[in-house]
Amino acid sequence: MLSMRRKPSSALENGSPKNLATRTLTSLYNYPRSRVMYVSATGAQVKNQFFASLSRFQLRPAFNGWTWLETEVRNSHGGFLFGHIRALIANPPAFVPGPKAAFCDFAGPGDESVLAVCEGNRASVVDAWRSRDTMHSVGKFLTHFRRLGLFRLAGRR
Repeated sequence: MLSMRRKPSSALENGSPKNLATRTLTSLYNYPRSRVMYVSATGAQVKNQFFASLSRFQLRPAFNGWTWLETEVRNSHGGFLFGHIRALIANPPAFVPGPKAAFCDFAGPGDESVLAVCEGNRASVVDAWRSRDTMHSVGKFLTHFRRLGLFRLAGRR
């Protein structure tokens, strides 16, 4: 059960924009004071895919009074969805130590694959590349895993 003093929040992984759009709007609707952050390796994906897919919900009665911007959605209760990564890079929060984790966005041929590392509340992109050969990307991920000492892996099923 959520405490009334603590605002619910969500961090959403990169994936199918349709599914994520539904999940983020559900979170903002059910928890009106929540703060939801969508993070992706590229600003183009945030703007042209994710927020573009959100715009189809704009005219629904449930979202009357909400503010719909290019990379941000705000409801009338102070909750918001934010996806403009440049603002976070320009003005990052103070470092809070925590466990180290890695995130992989393994793409198909010709699309962008990304490896990012998070330690505490700091995240950084280790490498981003495009390759027509998916096995090349597998090898690149494994090389980075070894170099960074990442032995325990968990992923989305």
